[in-house]
Amino acid sequence: MKFFAAIAGLAALLAATAAPAIEFKPRLEGEGRWFYQAGEEPLLGSVAGTLEFFQGWDEGKQRIVGELFQRVDDNDDSRTHGDVRELYYQVIGEDFEFRLGARRVYWGVTESRHLVDVVNQSDFVENIDNEDKLGQPMMNLALIRDYGTIDLFLLPYQRARTFPGAEGYPRLPFPVQAREALYESNQEQAHLDYALRYANAFGPLDLGVAWFDGTAREPRLLPCVRSGASGTYLNNPGPRPACDAPNYLSTFVTPPPLPPPPPPDQIAQQYAAEVRANLVLVPYYDRLKQASIDAQYVIGSIALKLEALHREQQQRGTWAAVTGFEYTLGDIWATGADIGLLAEYLYDEKDEFLGVLVDDELFFGSRLALNDVAGSQLLAGVVANRENFNSRLFGVEASRRLTDDWRLAFEARMFSKLPSDGVEAFLADQDFVTLTLERFF
Repeated sequence: MKFFAAIAGLAALLAATAAPAIEFKPRLEGEGRWFYQAGEEPLLGSVAGTLEFFQGWDEGKQRIVGELFQRVDDNDDSRTHGDVRELYYQVIGEDFEFRLGARRVYWGVTESRHLVDVVNQSDFVENIDNEDKLGQPMMNLALIRDYGTIDLFLLPYQRARTFPGAEGYPRLPFPVQAREALYESNQEQAHLDYALRYANAFGPLDLGVAWFDGTAREPRLLPCVRSGASGTYLNNPGPRPACDAPNYLSTFVTPPPLPPPPPPDQIAQQYAAEVRANLVLVPYYDRLKQASIDAQYVIGSIALKLEALHREQQQRGTWAAVTGFEYTLGDIWATGADIGLLAEYLYDEKDEFLGVLVDDELFFGSRLALNDVAGSQLLAGVVANRENFNSRLFGVEASRRLTDDWRLAFEARMFSKLPSDGVEAFLADQDFVTLTLERFF
């Protein structure tokens, strides 16, 4: 992209004129993921490399910061990808900071869902937990005042979400044609977005208030008829997926030439087979206006947390919130270990494809930190439906340094008791565990 090329050129020019040597921190990892219910190829492997680098000069007032990432996956071509996670130039003044380039910005305080975190796009092929982010081109000015910090963001290019390919896991019920993405804005990805955020600490209260106006990072997935479909019921001779009609089924599906009652079983089976063979999902990125607040109030061993927002999208306004607490038990049995107990409530008015997993749910979890030299830690939790407490998602994350140069990480995601008639039913057989071995240099 032209923006990244310009920043890379600026970084090279500034680095060439700076005296100190560049500091490099490379990292390699090998990853094995086991989808033990998938059947065909449940054990998947990949390798990834990360190169962090830093150069500062002018007594630390100017710097270049970078992080480059590349993964090679032996099963999913869509997961073989690279990204400029960060590459930006920074100037630090007495009461301001200016950054130009690609960055990752994290907002929010809750554990179960990062609701207000809207600047960066999720790297969905890396992990479905929305923790991994793509680098976002931006111009950022932070004004540091006694009454708080005001961040101003200009975002000239929206990053499209990544999705697993036809051979990837966890996979959606129909193939996602990410390259055919549609946008509400005529400028598509080049629409100039902007964001504002005020943050400050008021004693035990950490508060953030933000506004975003631009292209949504989370797309809607439109069911469309693939290009070249030619059948009895589904036809699309055009060069692109057919999904721009208000009612695509009535437009692109020819009803069976049969009178009531419903067609015989063989006709229904043929129709279902054509749907499975010709239906694809196309991301659609709406324009989004979003006002949000995130707050954390610490009282002794208890941290009260809140993320809430009001968004305007698809010509309607919706509310969403995540709220709860974390209670920390310190120095358990005089071992130096801490245990955190977490509970949160998730609510979202927006009716979307996977929104049913976070629209009216409860989250319970625990965080264990041994506070040892190896940095051993574990986080486990479950998201359950509030009405009937059916379990929807179990998650476990753990990591530990083996030596100064090696680190081992474990992750598990399990989906349980999903309704067979719900849109999320496809997740029922996609439980997985991941083991990652990292080498630091």
